[in-house]
Amino acid sequence: MRVAAHQPNYLPWTGFFHKMANCDVFVILDNVQFPRRDFCNRTRIKSPRGAYWLTLPVVRGAFEQKINETRLFEPDTNLPRHLKTLHHFYARAPFYNFLIQKLLPIYEQSWEYLLPFNLALIKTLAAILGITTPLVLASSLGEPPAGKSERLIYLCQQLGADTYLSGRGAVAYNDPVAFAAAGLKLEYQSFTPPVYPQGYGIFIPNLSIVDLIMYHGSASQRFLCT
Repeated sequence: MRVAAHQPNYLPWTGFFHKMANCDVFVILDNVQFPRRDFCNRTRIKSPRGAYWLTLPVVRGAFEQKINETRLFEPDTNLPRHLKTLHHFYARAPFYNFLIQKLLPIYEQSWEYLLPFNLALIKTLAAILGITTPLVLASSLGEPPAGKSERLIYLCQQLGADTYLSGRGAVAYNDPVAFAAAGLKLEYQSFTPPVYPQGYGIFIPNLSIVDLIMYHGSASQRFLCT
């Protein structure tokens, strides 16, 4: 069984869903430290002036604050603002109405914490893409040991996996010797970000999956096969 893991990003990019589609269980790393200036509370979409950062303000706690402890800041104001931004940049996209009808019930709910909000979005977007991989919260698997590789090995062992699928950005810190000693095969994601018609202007790569779905709807799934 192949396991992959990732932080619960906000409206993630295409590579996030490619990894999810290519494993048997996808672990949501909810009990790790909340990353500053990363993608847990922000994403990139397309504007007429280029890539635009769509950022969810959060309540900053202690330095060691975990993702599952992170609260949204004034969500009743900021979530509607994000909907307006999506409308402003994508209202003319062919699948705007299709996608916004899926997202609207989530944005209109009352949320206190970042994690459940992001999870609701991730599950909805995965369903649009036809991805049925089970999601498991890392916090539900017990307290892992210290160390990045040790944490991942522990999660794999708890789930009975024989293979861990890693993003290529983790090459610098994954310990292949530790994985091998644990009897785990360490594989790296093979993914080329898709190039697709974006509707206007020059193509901007590595945007949120929202950008792809706005222009290609459910057919977006075929772009994840690259």
